[in-house]
This record gives sequence, C-alpha cells and structure tokens, in this order.
Amino acid sequence: MKVTGILWLPLSFFNFIERRYDTMTTQKQSALQTIEEKKSLIVDIADKVWEFAELSLQEFKSAAAYCEALEKEGFDVERGTCNIETAFAASYGHGRPYIGILAEYDALSGLSQEGGLIERKEKNAGGNGHGCGHNLLGAGAFAAALGIKAYLEQNEKHSKDNTQNKTIRIIVSGGQGPGEDISEAQAMKDYLCAHGIEASRIFMEAQSTDTEKNIAYSARFIPDKNAKIGVVSNDFHLFRAGMLVRAKGFHNVSTIAARSDEVLFLNYRVREYFGLSLIHI
Repeated sequence: MKVTGILWLPLSFFNFIERRYDTMTTQKQSALQTIEEKKSLIVDIADKVWEFAELSLQEFKSAAAYCEALEKEGFDVERGTCNIETAFAASYGHGRPYIGILAEYDALSGLSQEGGLIERKEKNAGGNGHGCGHNLLGAGAFAAALGIKAYLEQNEKHSKDNTQNKTIRIIVSGGQGPGEDISEAQAMKDYLCAHGIEASRIFMEAQSTDTEKNIAYSARFIPDKNAKIGVVSNDFHLFRAGMLVRAKGFHNVSTIAARSDEVLFLNYRVREYFGLSLIHI
C-alpha cells in the first residue's frame, strides 16, 4: 500500500485497541477477521486508485475498479447514481436500519507523488496525486462494507424472512376513488403480501374517503385504547394524522414517515394547513 505520511502512536494506544478487541462480541470479531482475510484485495484496490490518480468527476477507472470488486463480493451495484458517470451505489441486504458508507476516491491536481516514500518526490511533473489520501478513504470504506456484510450474513440480519413482530396487526385504510381499479386499502394489502407479510395479519378498511374517516373507521379494529399504535403516512401528513388518532382516545401513538416528492412538498404543506384548520376535536 502506498504511504502518504507517517502517524506515530504511543504503545498505550495499541494496548487500548487490544483490550477493546478482547471485549468485542464474537460477531464483531468475525467481521474484523473478514476484513483481515480480504486484506490483499483492499490493499490492491487502494494501490490501483493511487496509480489512477483521477480528478473529481473524472474517476472512470477508479469507479470501475470499485464496482467490479463490489459485484464480485456479492453487492448489488448501481452505476451512474444521480446521473453522475463516476458515482455508484452498492447495496446488500434488506430491511432496517440503513447503514450508509461514503467512499471518496478522487485525486488532486499538482500532487503527483512516488509511492512508498515518506518525502515528497513527484512521479509526473505537475500531475495528479492522492496527497490527501483519498485512495485510502475509498479503500477504508470498501473494507467497512465487507465487514458489515459479513456481520449481516452471520447474523442473518439481511434475510427477507423477518421473524420479528409476527403478532403485530396491520390496518390498511382507504377507499376506492374515481378511475381507480381497486381501493387504496387493497393496493396496500397486495403490496404487503408481496413483501412477505401474512394476509392473516392485515385488516382492511376500504370505505373511508378522507383522513378523519381513515382514523375513525380504523379505530374499530383497536378496542384497547392503551394499545401501542404506529401510524404510517407521508411525512407532511403525520402531524395531522397523529392528532386525529390521539383525539380518538389512544394514548400510546408513534408516527412513521414515508418520504414525499420534494417537488410537490410545498403544495402538500399548503394542503395540510387547510386540513388542520378544518379539524374538529
């Protein structure tokens, strides 16, 4: 691996790391072991990116090297993220939480440097180089992704077969509007079933035509006012929805937001303003 500088650390630092390792769970130790086993791969890609030394938004070879390596390691890779040719998104697993890792791999102009040296020596006069160590930042992010993937595999955290929360009831609410083939409730039920939720856990309310009726009709399925309730809706809508649920006498209410179209967000907010002004509690 190419050296960009030397960091001196006291012996006590390494003793601290050793103690921390001793107290790690077996799963974490195994994740670190995976990184150690992949050491040659990680070093190789760091060296390749060092040699490529491509400027920001021009890292075509570097991005291709990462994408190829990640695909070989079992990641799903999306190239050209956000219409940027040299950007990519690699993913693995399912469900939550989402763990995001930023990988930087661009070089800087005028910082060409011979590898393996601790003093400045240009490789190409006036050329690009990784004087700030982005070849190592990208490789470090790559290593972290490999370790997390190993952890998920060993603990089956990535499995689509979610064995938790099997007793939770799910109420889908919404009627059928003009020009719609099925009710909103049916569409939500179909989606949930297609993603592994048992139909027996899903209760349909398909008569409501507005938020107040959504809440009023759905409340019939929840006789216990102290039941723990999670209200799922669009982010702009949750404040009003939560108010209406609590107005029905439910005390243990949480809200779970789904992101909305940013282009229409202002329009949604204006609509909610008028919706709030019409609430009768």
